[in-house]
Amino acid sequence: MKNDFLIIPEYQRTKVSIPKPLKDLFILPFNKSLETVVEPFQGDDDLRPERSGIYFDSQLKQVCATDSHKLIRLKMPDSSAEVVQTGIYLSTKQIEKNYKDLTKSSNSFAKENPFEDYIKERKNVTVDGKFPNFNPIIPYIDSEKQFLSVDCEKLLWFSSVMADAKILAQDDIDALKDKDSYQKEKINYLSEKYFPFTNGTTHQIFLRYTNSDNKINYVGVNAKFLKETLGSLFKLNGVKTRKFYITDAVKPILIQGNSGSFYSETDDLALLSPIWIKESYNEEGIPEFTNEFTEKKYSVIYDLNENAIVSNGEVFPIDESVGYVEPKKEKQSPTPKATVEATKEKVVFTPDFIRKRIGALQIALRLAEKKVAE
Repeated sequence: MKNDFLIIPEYQRTKVSIPKPLKDLFILPFNKSLETVVEPFQGDDDLRPERSGIYFDSQLKQVCATDSHKLIRLKMPDSSAEVVQTGIYLSTKQIEKNYKDLTKSSNSFAKENPFEDYIKERKNVTVDGKFPNFNPIIPYIDSEKQFLSVDCEKLLWFSSVMADAKILAQDDIDALKDKDSYQKEKINYLSEKYFPFTNGTTHQIFLRYTNSDNKINYVGVNAKFLKETLGSLFKLNGVKTRKFYITDAVKPILIQGNSGSFYSETDDLALLSPIWIKESYNEEGIPEFTNEFTEKKYSVIYDLNENAIVSNGEVFPIDESVGYVEPKKEKQSPTPKATVEATKEKVVFTPDFIRKRIGALQIALRLAEKKVAE
């Protein structure tokens, strides 16, 4: 049987890397590592500004960000809940952008409103509005048997390749003198003829899974969104195998955020909205996607139970034969003392660097003082 996944050039299938867990990650507003983790989940819709920030709920002790397509929820430790006021906080990147935009619109703004004073105003570092009530859409899990154990390194590799893959039409490939060159590198003089392998708008891919009654099911997702979700979870803690919970093809997919036992009511998690696939099924009841440029149908599916690729009815293992390379193991971190010394040598303490660090600390201090005063 033919593996349609191999239509994607080999050099595109071998360049994917797995993010490493971020250091100095604390569940607090304006923590750069936390902001990096949740940034892909923040919305950018001007009509829904409340979804552009990061929601800290000190009462329920959780942090959330969502753009309506995907969501991440993290536990907030007691030490953070004691000092952080409940609210929707902007990231440091957003605050700095807003400040720069204001300085560009008025020559006197920066002089009259130094950055250190600007960030002292809560309205400048938070978003007005009510954050959507997301907890009701999180499914309650009453049995560990309902989970799928998924190799997220392989799934991240697959979704990354599918999200970014670009191919040439077969006629252009046949016209090449050296046809092997198409697999090894991008043909620059044909760069304008490359087109997305999946739909350029929805990036739809198909996932297959077998539930407790041994029935095969399919669900469609946006490859780009899945790539971003798994990438953020690797930056959070680097856990390779995570539990997935899927009820059907229309309800959100629940992905475990940590390792070990998992309780959907309290533990770290991510949600990913599916894409309707009813019109994608062929006569045999298997979903296929039609390339919008060639109008050809391709059969490429990821099996969550087997952690393998399914194409044209055959299962293909994810190994070097399809371009997958086991991620290199991270080297052991140096001792804390050596890390501090190395940091001192690398960091350049420019005025701008110091200003940003002081600004973030001032925000955190002011929030803590308000909380204590209450």
